Amino acid sequence: MKKNGRLVAVIVTFNRIDALKVTLEHAMTKGFYRIVVVDNCSTDGTREFVICIRRHAKRIGWILAEAQIDKQTAFAKSISWNVNGYQSGKSADAKL
Repeated sequence: MKKNGRLVAVIVTFNRIDALKVTLEHAMTKGFYRIVVVDNCSTDGTREFVICIRRHAKRIGWILAEAQIDKQTAFAKSISWNVNGYQSGKSADAKL
């Protein structure tokens, strides 16, 4: 897998764990420098899933929103994970 320079993928999700699993698996094959999941207070097991997968994939970041936020705010929060890189943001069910 070739790394895409310093490109960071941001995936915003809310109770879409099945779509998140597909999108995250696909993103991991694309060679992103980092992948940041912004969890918008999901209650469907997203938190546990991301915690588990991060144990094996250190380039995955995770931000848990303290309350429901809009996508623009979620992308802004993800910038802290993006040092010296470019950023691409998608929803959990979007195609990369």
